[in-house]
Amino acid sequence: MGSPVTDPDFIDWEGPQHEVTLNPFYLGKYTVTQEEYLEITGSNPGYPAEEGFPVNTVNWFEAVEFCNAMSRRDRLKPAYTVNDTEVVWNEGNNGYRLPTEAEWEYACRAGTTTRYSTGDQITGEQARFRSDSQAPSGSFPPNPWGLYDMHGNLYEWCWDWYGLYSAEPQQNPRGPESGTQRIIRGGSAASMERHLRSAVRSRVEPNIRNVNLGFRIARNIK
Repeated sequence: MGSPVTDPDFIDWEGPQHEVTLNPFYLGKYTVTQEEYLEITGSNPGYPAEEGFPVNTVNWFEAVEFCNAMSRRDRLKPAYTVNDTEVVWNEGNNGYRLPTEAEWEYACRAGTTTRYSTGDQITGEQARFRSDSQAPSGSFPPNPWGLYDMHGNLYEWCWDWYGLYSAEPQQNPRGPESGTQRIIRGGSAASMERHLRSAVRSRVEPNIRNVNLGFRIARNIK
């Protein structure tokens, strides 16, 4: 996990590279779409509102509430206990949740060690970037594990608070216990290529809504 110092676009908080071991997990094939969000919550904040597009302008708390609502619909135990702005992850529950940062990077890399899952370069035929508009979900080829839009189109919320990496091997890292900014990953339609790299880390306050920010869901494998 992380970026090597030899990467020409390396930034300090992308390292040091370190070994991570993860429990098995499921991850959504696509980012959550506007239709899915409308079905679960009764509203569609996506802008512009277009069929087949990923939902955006959803803050971290709203993504958490979506996960819980979808869990209740599917008769699963919600992953989160929410009390205003305090969110506790009930890790033993089987409901839907946001991926951790480590899970997200593992899934994005899909077994690769290059800058992108596509190699050390990425093109406009492989992802949406340097653009004024997003693309419908699944418009570009999936990564080697069948996951779509891990590079570009929308930044994606992760569970973790932002913090610096440790060089020590990690088992199911969850990020710091507290913080002021949550991790987002993947780059967006408006990003430059270097911001789409598998190891790139970004962070924003959890109450932020942005047209370039969405999410996908994860779930424990029991």
